[in-house]
Amino acid sequence: MKRINAKIISVYVLIFLYLTMYPALNVFCPGKIYYNIVNPLFWFCIAVLVFIFSGNEKPRYKNKIDKIQTIIIAVIVYLIVYFLSGLIFGYQYSPYSHNFFKILGNVWAYLPVFACQEYIRSILVNYSSRKKYILAIITVLFVAVELNYTEIDKNFSSMATAFEYMSSVLIPSVVKNSLFTYIASIAGYVPNMIYRMVIQAVYFITPIFPNLDWFGIAIFEIVTPSVIYFYMNFAQMKTEERISRKRINRDNPLNILPVYAALLMFVGFVLGLFRNAPVAIVSDSMVPAFSRGDVVVVRKFKISEAELLKKDDVLQYELDGRMIVHRILRIKEDDQGQRTFITKGDNNNAPDLKPVSESQIRGVVKYVIPKIGYPSVWLNDIFSKR
Repeated sequence: MKRINAKIISVYVLIFLYLTMYPALNVFCPGKIYYNIVNPLFWFCIAVLVFIFSGNEKPRYKNKIDKIQTIIIAVIVYLIVYFLSGLIFGYQYSPYSHNFFKILGNVWAYLPVFACQEYIRSILVNYSSRKKYILAIITVLFVAVELNYTEIDKNFSSMATAFEYMSSVLIPSVVKNSLFTYIASIAGYVPNMIYRMVIQAVYFITPIFPNLDWFGIAIFEIVTPSVIYFYMNFAQMKTEERISRKRINRDNPLNILPVYAALLMFVGFVLGLFRNAPVAIVSDSMVPAFSRGDVVVVRKFKISEAELLKKDDVLQYELDGRMIVHRILRIKEDDQGQRTFITKGDNNNAPDLKPVSESQIRGVVKYVIPKIGYPSVWLNDIFSKR
């Protein structure tokens, strides 16, 4: 590792100045000019400067080929799991044009930039002397590079949008860039280039994507780098340290797979991937059966099961974009055999104004878990006031 000198500090300064000029550049060089010319040219020039300042030094990394293979396998597994998730969530058409020249344009706008950024990151890390605060600065710098400052007001216009932005953009970016900085310190820039460029290239080429919401995408982009980090850190620890077999067995990342499996099962449950799904109760309309802050476990409704519904079943149904959980008071059937359901909250004085049709029903309450839904209720209260 080399010591930071004035030349390397100037690289930090140039990147910082570029970030501060980002809003102005987007005004004077809008759209394609910025992404196809200004941005690639800037990162290419910085990469050339870094190359000159470093004297084309090539640090040696132990087991570099193994680490590259690990990243290749991780990327393949990530893409397989990501696209297979569409079998559960469904698929949507890609937002990218698949005209050949459009694909080339997208490739030019992003992939060379990623390559230059990861080369620059690896050199900056090489001059960090493994000091944690410098590695943290490098990570924050590249997180800042990824953010879009022209929409900062929109992203923080309310508590709801701020929460979504931080969960789906900011936190995943911090996790990914922490991984990239770590990999740069133990294997150089090649693994990071493979990770970023292959995944982005697949996005440009593939005509369909899994129809994941922002929460699902955030889970993928947080869990994947975390798993890669734990595995590579363990492999690096075995390489650099003389550790006992007992400690190897204790610290083996395979030991945490059950934890990740349980976490993924829980996330799947929260996302409603299974037949039963949790619903936090935000009102006291069903007291004493359950109250505000409780969670009810709802069995997803199938039209084929409509005949099984009976008086006193508790339904989850949709009305004017809201989800309501009330009890069946009575069932009506017209001359054509179409059934509607008169519902009522146990704590309400009168039945609900509108009957519920079978098409409105989303589920039937099966279990009640007291009080654990308060975090969701509090978030709902905060967001609904904005």
